[in-house]
Amino acid sequence: ANGASGALELALTALLDEDSVLLVPRPGFPLYQVIAESHGARVVHYDLLPQSGWECDLNHMESIILHEEEEAMRKNCEKKYDAKNRAVRA
Repeated sequence: ANGASGALELALTALLDEDSVLLVPRPGFPLYQVIAESHGARVVHYDLLPQSGWECDLNHMESIILHEEEEAMRKNCEKKYDAKNRAVRA
């Protein structure tokens, strides 16, 4: 990849892993999703507001972030619970 696409790929490659969640604008540049998914990351789209000069919909972003935090905490608790139960059974 060349130019901005190459720079975007380098940056996302350095930042993403399989457990990553990348917020991407909708509508937006599709290369974000292609690169993220090639690294096993999950892409979540947030809305832009065309009536406001394509600004980010901050309310939508906030709801996504809160949901993702809740999911991460739930998964973390499940992992700890499973590990504790395995240790008790051993």
